[in-house]
Amino acid sequence: MLTIGLLTEAIIFFFSAFEPLNEETDWSLVYPELAGMHDPSQGRDKKKKIDPVSQALDKMLSDAKIGPDLIASLGTGLKSLGDNTAKMADLSDASVATNDYVKNVNAATKSVTELSGSYQKAAQAMASLSTAK
Repeated sequence: MLTIGLLTEAIIFFFSAFEPLNEETDWSLVYPELAGMHDPSQGRDKKKKIDPVSQALDKMLSDAKIGPDLIASLGTGLKSLGDNTAKMADLSDASVATNDYVKNVNAATKSVTELSGSYQKAAQAMASLSTAK
């Protein structure tokens, strides 16, 4: 059985030696950064080509007069907006703290009013005790 198995394997390897070679896949079509790995002159030619979509985008940006200064200004504006939003969050926290403070002051005022009423009742009780003697 071992001899038959080894002969079968030898026959398979013999026939596979005459199979045509697989075609090499051009991965530079999927990953352009791989262009020119095997032939450096081929990669330089591909890098010099400009994509028509990017040309159209460049033309559209120049027609709309959108330059690096405007884009930098937009970035600065967005950063300022983010900073102001963070400050607004701090203001909302201060508003909550202020509301809590007002509630505590109102509660303290109510307590002082009750204490004043109790003091007046105690004073009246003391006065009535002193007149009863």
